[in-house]
Amino acid sequence: MNRYANLFVACTTLLVTSVAFADDPADPIARQLEVARNKYKKEIEQFDVSVKRLLEKKEEAARKAGNKAAIETLKAELDRFDKDRVVPMWAPMTFAKKLSIIRGELEEAHRTAIKEYTRKRADDSAKKVEVELKEFQNESTKRMLIGTWKLRVADGYTTNLIFRADGTGDQTTSGAKFDWKIDVDAGVIIAGPDKIKLPLNEEQSSGTNGDGQPLVVSKVK
Repeated sequence: MNRYANLFVACTTLLVTSVAFADDPADPIARQLEVARNKYKKEIEQFDVSVKRLLEKKEEAARKAGNKAAIETLKAELDRFDKDRVVPMWAPMTFAKKLSIIRGELEEAHRTAIKEYTRKRADDSAKKVEVELKEFQNESTKRMLIGTWKLRVADGYTTNLIFRADGTGDQTTSGAKFDWKIDVDAGVIIAGPDKIKLPLNEEQSSGTNGDGQPLVVSKVK
């Protein structure tokens, strides 16, 4: 199977889910949302190609150097990107920012549609779009979260939090293990005793620790 088959399926699922909202050609809200979905699909495909080229260029350099260990690492990073669209930690920050912008525009289009349907008393349609938005937010946040984040508490305490795809994590300073989950309704990521506010931002996101003290996290690059 093509390495990018999983990502293609994810995009296709999003578009299939949208069909119910695009059936009525007289619905301008549905049409506008469909435009946003198609824009997302096109841009995310272009983004995937750009990351693949970056990895291939890195692999070519490793092969020329005869660096087998580096090649194995790059293969693992490509598999991870294929599965969860996790951008390699060494990639320029512009890649992560671009992905955040692409996702953010689609989320905003959904929020606009929800508002417009609500104003028109089309509550069933608003609810359907809201469900789709929450599913998309949950999946995109998970993809962004996986990796290592630096945590800084207001009292000066710092550590790294490692988030894994299986919902578990480690705190590097104490060695403590924790479970994490995304609560879209509450607008937070729950990581052990800590809570990180949504939407997640790789440069800096805020939250509180188990004692209620303010904290900030930023993804380690």
